[in-house]
Amino acid sequence: MSNGGWRRRSVVTGTVAAGLAGTASVAPAAEFDFFLRGTDGTPVTPQRLLPPPHPPHGPRVRRTWPDPDDPIGLRAQAILSGAPRSGRPYDVARYFLDIAPLTQPPRRSSLADPLVMEFFLATNLRPSDDLTPWCAAFTNWCLDRVGLVGTNDAGSQSFVDPRSSWGVEIWHPGLGEAPGPARQGDIAVFRHATDPARGHVAFFHGMTPGVPGWIDVLGGNQLTPDLRRAVSIKAYPVRGELNLVSIRTAPGLRTSA
Repeated sequence: MSNGGWRRRSVVTGTVAAGLAGTASVAPAAEFDFFLRGTDGTPVTPQRLLPPPHPPHGPRVRRTWPDPDDPIGLRAQAILSGAPRSGRPYDVARYFLDIAPLTQPPRRSSLADPLVMEFFLATNLRPSDDLTPWCAAFTNWCLDRVGLVGTNDAGSQSFVDPRSSWGVEIWHPGLGEAPGPARQGDIAVFRHATDPARGHVAFFHGMTPGVPGWIDVLGGNQLTPDLRRAVSIKAYPVRGELNLVSIRTAPGLRTSA
């Protein structure tokens, strides 16, 4: 995927995807959410491997988060606590652009970025590490932070799944190449050109200045030029390896609820 649309360097909140360094040809795949497939090719819900890293929710849970001896976890908690609780979900997402990167030395428990793992608490998926694509988890977390209902699903396509009936669709490809009705804060949903089970979801930021057929989105799990995954503002073509399939809005996305 071309980096020509980049206009702003983003802050990294995830770790370097294993095996991606030096293999730029496969790097864009880390940007897509994906799920295991059964022998018949249908999606299979990923195994839920970890309990939420929150304080105990019941008598059988003994784990607390963060570990008082884990400075990275403590810093992650401080960052998350500082995120806005009011305004638009877009404003919550933008907060993470200005966060300093969390270093990732070896840890006793895992190499997972605790920020990313916390985002998954807004979904029904508890991955074992932060290599699981987290664009939808981040979007859901931002919605939940200001009291809006998301999809509770870690898959980007959950936002266009008829069963969820999430939001109101204001643009689809049949309405023209450029998503003219879209406004900053709406939800942009992309679908992989050859695998409809995969895709990407982020907040619409605006049309890419001077580049027809491209839009800028603010989202999580977006690849930086140095092959890290980050919360960033990034340009995508409306048609490409990822195709823009829907722009959706809901009360509270464009203005405070």
